[in-house]
Amino acid sequence: MHALKSYAGVRISGVFALLLVAALSVGFAEACTTEEPTATPVPPTATSVPPTATSVPPTEAPEEAMEPTGEPIRIGTLIDATGDLAAFGPPIVLATDLAALLVNEAGGIDGRPIEMVHRDSGTSPQIATDAASALVNVDGVEAIVGSLSSGVTLAVAESVTIPGGAVLVSPASTSPAITNLDDDDTVYRTTVSDALQGVIAAQLASQLGYDNVATLYINNAYGEGLSTVFESTFESLGGTVYAAVPIEGGQASYVSELRQASQGGATVLMAISYPETAGVYLREAVEGQFFEEFMFVDGTKNQEMFDTLGADSFEGNYGTAPGAPGTPTQE
Repeated sequence: MHALKSYAGVRISGVFALLLVAALSVGFAEACTTEEPTATPVPPTATSVPPTATSVPPTEAPEEAMEPTGEPIRIGTLIDATGDLAAFGPPIVLATDLAALLVNEAGGIDGRPIEMVHRDSGTSPQIATDAASALVNVDGVEAIVGSLSSGVTLAVAESVTIPGGAVLVSPASTSPAITNLDDDDTVYRTTVSDALQGVIAAQLASQLGYDNVATLYINNAYGEGLSTVFESTFESLGGTVYAAVPIEGGQASYVSELRQASQGGATVLMAISYPETAGVYLREAVEGQFFEEFMFVDGTKNQEMFDTLGADSFEGNYGTAPGAPGTPTQE
């Protein structure tokens, strides 16, 4: 898959900013090497100037960071170990642990070490709300990284973190509804709103020459928000969304929904869901020859899913996902 454009939006503050920046820096650090600069010969000039003796003081060895000894800053994670987004969860949890390690090795925050506390969101508003309450009221965290699902993040914010005054930062929740939360400046995300991704996806569909598209979208805040923005933008560009069909996760089959989506004559399917669900209906869509082309979004950007389905069936198809210039996201 290819991303037509890349984009990123970040608004974080305080201690949390340092932790998240450390996490984001990990991948870049491994790719960098330090080399001595190569001396470039300078051609001689007509006038010879005797060199001036200069005394250069020896370089002092860098001081080692003091081990943080203050009261720990407890930060929780509310990331998916189970549920529809479990495929994305474990690497994010490991990244937060690594970020905390790097911060602590550098002396912590004002001499205070970072201490991580992990709980599973289950990709479920109820499970996540209970877990968030435990993080704040039992574990005593000052901030939470999570969740991935927009619906889960909205539920946790409204029920737990906003009333409790805790900071909540999602690395993946993209619903436009998050922007409109009355959160007293406590809810943030390090990914972009689907108010942008939906526009980019619609522009991509238009540039590819598609004019008859249907969407299957997961029936939650993420799916509905992205599908709505895509549809309105695509139609403003002259295209037609023949059907926008909501689906529930966890079904054994989606043939009925695929028939509904393709009845109007759409030849392109926009897949807006998560890998576990998409793996089922995409296989059925290919086997039943419901559509000629497919488009994907960040929620269906999963290499394991395509390897299982058979990547050849989707050769030449496109999708959108947030990214930065020069990163693998654009490849």
